[in-house]
Amino acid sequence: MTTAPPSPAASSWILQPNGLLDLYRQQQWDALSEEFLQLLDFFRQTTYLSLDPQQQYAIDAFVNYSQLKQGAFSSPAVKHFLYLFSQEDYIIGDRYVEPFLAAAGLISNLVAISHFKTTDPYLALLEQQKNNFVKLLTLYSARNSPRYSVKALFDISPAIASQWYCHFFNSYYSLCANDVAYRHLQSHMAAFDDRLDTLVNFHHMNFAVTYINAEGDRLPHCPPPHLTSRPQL
Repeated sequence: MTTAPPSPAASSWILQPNGLLDLYRQQQWDALSEEFLQLLDFFRQTTYLSLDPQQQYAIDAFVNYSQLKQGAFSSPAVKHFLYLFSQEDYIIGDRYVEPFLAAAGLISNLVAISHFKTTDPYLALLEQQKNNFVKLLTLYSARNSPRYSVKALFDISPAIASQWYCHFFNSYYSLCANDVAYRHLQSHMAAFDDRLDTLVNFHHMNFAVTYINAEGDRLPHCPPPHLTSRPQL
């Protein structure tokens, strides 16, 4: 059962992603980003305690490509979220950078309860692409096998890396039960960069580190939050 069952409209939309494909084919990148974020918001408001086969199919269909069954397959492989999101020609507009980075923990959780478990294959694809920075950070979580240098990410863009660094902690409440992810969170915390803008999700981040490193109870060398404005992307 779920505490908030998917509405028929939402379930139908997830299982019939022709709208996403149309937006992609028409290169309506902002509209595609809006649709992605609306779907992610639907999942954010839905708590799954267990999954029946239809719900499992819906989540698998959302996070990856699949085929629609109507007696026979109605089309070749239908591209869904991760497949479309990782396409090199899909461009994330500046106003969508922060919402996607903030959704990284949710995306990681959705993939974890799907049959695909991690976004590792998509990170490998993105590593070979140009203009991949925001997409890579959106799909990168403590569950992933790759380990990217925090310093190298801050060298590319301190403003975007600051948002990513803080949002990386968002799923600590589930990741601490996973030994690999827990150790990744610890190494992530230890890789603190002095260029971090501590106003980005600061209160949530500091609460998270009490679980990740109870002995230290704070980010290493982390100054108190300052009152300067947040960086503009």
